[in-house]
Amino acid sequence: MSTEEYAAQQKYQDAAVAQTYDEVRFSSFKGRLTDRMEKSAVLRALGSVLPEGGLVLDVACGTGRITELLVENNHQFVGIDISMEMLQTARLRLQRFNGFSNLLRSDVARLPFQDNAFNGVVSMRLMVHIPSNLHVPILTEMRRVTKRWLIVGFQDRLCLQYWRRYLFSGFRRRGNPITVGALKREVEHMSLQVVETFPILRGVSETIVVVIEKQ
Repeated sequence: MSTEEYAAQQKYQDAAVAQTYDEVRFSSFKGRLTDRMEKSAVLRALGSVLPEGGLVLDVACGTGRITELLVENNHQFVGIDISMEMLQTARLRLQRFNGFSNLLRSDVARLPFQDNAFNGVVSMRLMVHIPSNLHVPILTEMRRVTKRWLIVGFQDRLCLQYWRRYLFSGFRRRGNPITVGALKREVEHMSLQVVETFPILRGVSETIVVVIEKQ
């Protein structure tokens, strides 16, 4: 199975898209607020399971927005992304930490690491692009490389923002939403367990950060 099977892979390998990614999403007041709230949820999730830091893999690290957060909070990191263009932006962001060499181009479905190589795996803004039939192989690969913890962002179907977009788009589904209940049932078959959830804004925002434990 290859990530070539979903559309976002090609989109984010466009240099123009990569160079404007953060500006388009996070430069407005709403974007800055979203960025702050997402990072706060990730930090709360990390603090609940890896309070002393550790080696963390950032899967689909993109421009290094969350990778930077890991470094600032005493975590060692490795970041991977399929897009070399996004990684170039991440290297510029992270060069002040002398850590840009820890960024690698890789397919999320075939991570180039040994089993149990990391204290934790973090992945934000990936699963929204992943069709439901690819959830299992991608989460299974994340499970393989972590010793215990996964912290993963999902698109919550049961929120105001999702249904507002759905209605105003003429009933066209956007992204790949899931409910927490459905996610719990899905990961049980992979020897994973949902431990805790951190909504960005409960009942309103689409993004929910989920702490998953390897069994």
